[in-house]
Amino acid sequence: MQGYENMEITQLVSELNKLNDEDFRLIIKSLDVAQLREAMPLIAIEKGLRVVQELNLRKETKSLEIANNIPVQLQLALTSDEIAPAPNLLLRSNLFSASKTHGAHDDPVRDFVITTYGEKAEVSLTAFRQFNQLDLDLLLELIKFQQEQNIPLVKVSLYEIVKNTKGSGEGKAQYTQIKEQLELLQNASIKIKYGRYSFVGGILSNVYFDDVEHVYVMQFNQHLQPLFSNTNWTGIDTNIRKQLKTNLAKWLHGFYSTHLNSHLPIKLETLYKLSGATDKDMARWIRVRVANALSNLQEVFANNGKRFTYQIEDGNLYVNKSQTLSQNRSIKNKIVAGSRKKKPVQPQLKLS
Repeated sequence: MQGYENMEITQLVSELNKLNDEDFRLIIKSLDVAQLREAMPLIAIEKGLRVVQELNLRKETKSLEIANNIPVQLQLALTSDEIAPAPNLLLRSNLFSASKTHGAHDDPVRDFVITTYGEKAEVSLTAFRQFNQLDLDLLLELIKFQQEQNIPLVKVSLYEIVKNTKGSGEGKAQYTQIKEQLELLQNASIKIKYGRYSFVGGILSNVYFDDVEHVYVMQFNQHLQPLFSNTNWTGIDTNIRKQLKTNLAKWLHGFYSTHLNSHLPIKLETLYKLSGATDKDMARWIRVRVANALSNLQEVFANNGKRFTYQIEDGNLYVNKSQTLSQNRSIKNKIVAGSRKKKPVQPQLKLS
């Protein structure tokens, strides 16, 4: 079990390929970064993925030594099968546009300023195109895969991705689209500035693809953890979302899912900017697109035994709807916090 670190690369690769998984994991821990990087493209794919994990672990560990409190793995809140935790920042902005205009967001953008609602952060995007609601559909499913597997590298087949995002169908065009979307999620540079500190990076930090088995191995950017902490995220009902017909209906569903008190008036002009609308006639946008989206939301909610009513008055939209998973949790937490102020001793409450 010794001497691997002194072998020539050809001999090293040959010996590594002979090892079982347990011995392989043990040996690569003794090799330096240069050896691992040189050997990685020459060994079997499964072993190559183990090397990627080892290199990423070393990189994360080194980062931890430099900056405390940076998580090694993105920890997502546990939710039910049809609920995906998503950062409010993504849902309350035009980062994932709801524009219907074909090709409106297909051009490259550089330092494109993202309009946000109720956030103190300054957000901008640099990418080969803007994000859209189809990209958010994919991201929500990847988040659910991350929850299920709960490991740094998430392994999922293209078939599973297509099935979960499209419902059915499998073909070259869909595979090409998924690949392009994953490339965007990895390579797009999102800048989020909170006061003196800024984050610059992609949503995915690594994406690997096996062209033979049609399997993706992905890793979320670990430094997005603050967006999923405390009250910064909302549980999105993906079952409801998949039944919605338009991008605007999906965007409104996500936006109002983040609001505990959804009946507060919100100006339609504000929603126009936040949703990334590109319609030149805002009055027609309200009369046609908003009306259709709200009607669709009301129908889908009713079909699923949930409440969604709305009213437009004096340029404001009023919505009354069933609470989301995270909102119910927030309400319960407030009740418990309030009762603790009144009584020194409290019974144990199970919060969901």
